[in-house]
Amino acid sequence: MPNLIYQHWNGPPTLPGAKLSSKMIRGYAAHIGSDYRFDEHKAWTRKLNVDPRWFEDIRPIYDPTFDHYDNILVLDADIYPVRGLTPNIFDEFPGCDFGMCEEPHQPAMRQHSKSRINGANDERWAALVRTWGSTPPRDDQGRLLVFNTGLVLLSREARLRARAAFMRPADYVAKVRAHKLPSFYTLDQNYLHAMAFMGHLEFTRISPEWNRQVHATADGSTYDARTQDTKLVHIQYRGADHWPDTKLLAIINA
Repeated sequence: MPNLIYQHWNGPPTLPGAKLSSKMIRGYAAHIGSDYRFDEHKAWTRKLNVDPRWFEDIRPIYDPTFDHYDNILVLDADIYPVRGLTPNIFDEFPGCDFGMCEEPHQPAMRQHSKSRINGANDERWAALVRTWGSTPPRDDQGRLLVFNTGLVLLSREARLRARAAFMRPADYVAKVRAHKLPSFYTLDQNYLHAMAFMGHLEFTRISPEWNRQVHATADGSTYDARTQDTKLVHIQYRGADHWPDTKLLAIINA
C-alpha cells in the first residue's frame, strides 16, 4: 500500500508561509515516492464535535478515506524541508506504529514559565490523564516530556486501533475543561500526548531533527537548536505565515 504525507490549513492556503510549505513538502513527497494530500479545514472534523482548526491532524485516524494508506505522515503547514533533503522518513522509521518528536527545551522552560502553559499545569494535566490509565513519560529530572504534533507518523494498523480504542476527542475536551485547565490543554497536542501512552499503541520517539522548532522566547531571544542533521524546520514565529518566501527560505537554510 502507498504512503501519504498529509497537510492541512484553516481555509485555502493563501498566506505565503502555508503556500511555500505546501509547495516544498509536495516536492519532498514526490522525491521519496509518497502521495501528498492537502485539506482545507471544512466540516469533516466537526463530525467529532471538536474545533477543526485544532484537530484536523487527527483526521487520518477517524476518516476512512485514509484507510488505504500504509503509513501517513501528518505535518503542520509551517514546517519546511531543508535544501536538498533526501532521506525518506518512512524508511528511517520502519515499523513505526505511532511517532512524534519531543520538544527538548520545553520541560525546562515550563518550570519557569509565567504563562498558563507551565510545569504546574502540566502536572495537573498528567494527574488527570493518569486516572484514565495514561502514563506520560518524564525526563531524568522527573519533568514531563513534551511532544509536538507538528509531525505525527501513523501506521494503518495504529490508526485502526486508535479509532476503536482512543477516547473520543469531544469527551477528552469536556473532561479537561471540567478539570479547569487552560484551553491549551484541551487541544490536539495534549490529546494525542495522552492517548499515546494509554497502552493501545507502540510509541516511537522520532528524532527532533525531523521537527526542529525555531521561535521567539519569553525574553525576546530566539530558540534554535538546529544541527547539521536537521531535516525539517518548524518556523513558529508569530506572523511568520505572512513572511515572503525569501525571508522564510533564509531561515530554513540558515
